[in-house]
Amino acid sequence: MNIIKSYIKKKTVNYYRSYYYRNSFTAFDFKERYVFCNNKKVILTQTPIIFKGKIEFGLNEKEIQQILGKSHFIYQDERLEGYITLYYKNKISNLKNKSQLHLYKNHFFYGIQVFPYINKQQIQDIVSLLQVKYQFSTSFEMPFILKDANNNKLIVSENVGLSMEYITGNEFIINQVLIAYKNWENNCLSKEKQKTQYLLSQL
Repeated sequence: MNIIKSYIKKKTVNYYRSYYYRNSFTAFDFKERYVFCNNKKVILTQTPIIFKGKIEFGLNEKEIQQILGKSHFIYQDERLEGYITLYYKNKISNLKNKSQLHLYKNHFFYGIQVFPYINKQQIQDIVSLLQVKYQFSTSFEMPFILKDANNNKLIVSENVGLSMEYITGNEFIINQVLIAYKNWENNCLSKEKQKTQYLLSQL
């Protein structure tokens, strides 16, 4: 009986941890954000876009954890096999920072940094630092998108505080993810169609 109770307790804790990290960290859907940035003008930069300045696109889970340490939580996407999200929490200059690193087939392709508790002046300070790092003018309003020589993109927006989204320029990996999304959507439509056909056959 104790084994059963322990198993149920573990499953319950994992459920609530999953819910917390997927919701309180703000849910970012890669497909939606990829479409968004492809429909917007971009600011070109000669500075390579690298997540947190040290996590390059294409790194695997083990390599990421060697640099950032063990993640607070790992979420396996129920829709797409091989799609996981690593969650981190830390502070940067006393500002609370939440991060997500999305991997598909063990390749990092999409990262998000969120500063959830930040005021207008602090936002401007960070944007000013980005302007120095990526060498672009101050005439752009948020949201704005930077693109480097490898087509990597950085979306900066006031979304639940300040958010910075890093998207790989590797078209092969992106296409693999988009195909996986499409297959999942087609599978859902097929199941819905089968359900409808069954209901019709019973009427």
